[in-house]
Amino acid sequence: MGKSESKYELMLRKTERKLDETNRAKIFGQRLCDAIKASGMKPREVEKATLIDATTMYRYMKGQVSPKAYNVYKLSKVLKSSFEDLYPL
Repeated sequence: MGKSESKYELMLRKTERKLDETNRAKIFGQRLCDAIKASGMKPREVEKATLIDATTMYRYMKGQVSPKAYNVYKLSKVLKSSFEDLYPL
């Protein structure tokens, strides 16, 4: 019974992490859209300045995926925003 409990607890932790990652991606997407609007730039201009693929940028903005730290860094530099303002920690 101890093993089934630990498997259950492991499953719960994985589920919680996945939900956390999903929420983080959604929050990042909204913050990214807000930062792009505030900068006065168009998404295409941000893509060119950061060298982030258009499909990837679209998925970020829709909150479908969470970015790698380096991409958040590039976006924060181009949008003149801080890392913390864009990415929810």
